[in-house]
Amino acid sequence: PIVSMHIFKNTSYAVPDFRSLNIPDLRGYSYAKCKHYYADYFNLQGHYEYSTEAADGIIISQDPEPDKTYLEGSCPTVKCIISKGPRMVTVPDTVGTDRETAEAIFMGSGLETMAVNYKYSEEYPKGTVISTIPAPTRRLMYGDTVKLIISKGKAPEENLQGDD
Repeated sequence: PIVSMHIFKNTSYAVPDFRSLNIPDLRGYSYAKCKHYYADYFNLQGHYEYSTEAADGIIISQDPEPDKTYLEGSCPTVKCIISKGPRMVTVPDTVGTDRETAEAIFMGSGLETMAVNYKYSEEYPKGTVISTIPAPTRRLMYGDTVKLIISKGKAPEENLQGDD
């Protein structure tokens, strides 16, 4: 801080001349860069949360709010919530399970299921999952939708006998 000299009753003494500063709006900026840049002005602390609105490492909120005044040299603490980016989940392998079980597995994984398509299958019995779109092991954002393809069982045999 800047020091000014004052004289009182023939005695001079130094008085710190503190400036008033405002907390900047850190939202939308990199936590790592802000922590480095503002290290001499205030203590920046944070914890991470998933966010679909901000990329990994970006500040999404702060306390105190921007423009709060503090005295230079007082080193206040600014608490931030930092984005982890969107929560990602792996599509589970439900091929061969029944539809209800597959839907429960997806729900437990944080994924939704949408309209189901039905196809004949020589390999899978009626009512079981033949495949999913996207395929198992793909990474999706939490809350995304997976399409189920369900077996209708074996295709009916065609009548190959000719009419007499």
